[in-house]
Amino acid sequence: MKNAEAAAAAKVIDSKAELEKRNLLSQADAQRVRVMAVADAERLKSEAQVLKESPLLIQKIVAERLSDKVQIMMVPMDGKFFFTNDVLKTMPIGGLGTPQFERH
Repeated sequence: MKNAEAAAAAKVIDSKAELEKRNLLSQADAQRVRVMAVADAERLKSEAQVLKESPLLIQKIVAERLSDKVQIMMVPMDGKFFFTNDVLKTMPIGGLGTPQFERH
C-alpha cells in the first residue's frame, strides 16, 4: 500500500515538474520572440535611416537582387549614344509588340 502511495506521489511530482518545464519553455520562447521582434524593428529603422540618407543604395540593392534575372544597360542621357537611340527608335511600344498569328 505504501509503495502504491509513493508511486502515485511520484507521478504527481513528475506531472507538476513536466508542467513547470513546459511553462518555462513557453515563456523562454515568448521572450525570444519579443527580443527578435525588437532587434528586427531596430534593424529596419537603421536600414530605413541609411536608405533615407543615401537613396542610391536602393538602386544598388535592387540591381544586386535582380542581377541574375535582368540585364541593365546604362547610357548617357545627352543623346550622343547613337546605338541606344537607334534601338529605342526601332523598338515597338510595349517591348516586343503584339504577336502576329497566321490565318489559313
